[in-house]
Amino acid sequence: MGGRSRQRRRRQSGRGAAQPGPPARRKWYVGQRLAGACVLVLAVTCGAFSVPGLPRSFGLVGTTGTLTVQWCGTEGFGRSSHTVCHGPFRSDDGRTTDPLASIETEYTRGHRVPVTKSGGAYYSVTPSAWFGWLAGIFAAALFLCLGVPMALFGTLTDRRPRASWIVARGATVLLPAMLVCLAVSFVLDVAFS
Repeated sequence: MGGRSRQRRRRQSGRGAAQPGPPARRKWYVGQRLAGACVLVLAVTCGAFSVPGLPRSFGLVGTTGTLTVQWCGTEGFGRSSHTVCHGPFRSDDGRTTDPLASIETEYTRGHRVPVTKSGGAYYSVTPSAWFGWLAGIFAAALFLCLGVPMALFGTLTDRRPRASWIVARGATVLLPAMLVCLAVSFVLDVAFS
């Protein structure tokens, strides 16, 4: 009898044979998956604006030419106010002109701005604009790198070494690249405007 009571005590204290218990419940991390989906929406939105802007800033899309600034004014109210400059546009080949062209960037009067006309709007063709759009693409890639594991696994790592390695490498490459592009864009904008 003494042996059986010892076995019972071992089982109760957890030192005996493993007892089958209820199956382990999988954690779904609903809030973190929702946050991952929001980060993915941010990535798509950022990419949707940045990807078309990059070829425009090179002058690869649309009609390239020069906009000569005649006057600038503020449009909108409060936080939505922004500066718009107006003046005549003339294409590089001389075929297209527009006396009422406008661009949403502040320049001094008489400044000749290299632009491209695409879809009825005018976009600046400068290295500053190119670096700005490139920073936007890096931001979209960074958000994509962070959002995919969050949406799929519910966490950034979830004890998956491959996923955590991708997130870590992506973040360590994309974040500095984005910040460098933003800094270069700012310096070029200040130096050449």
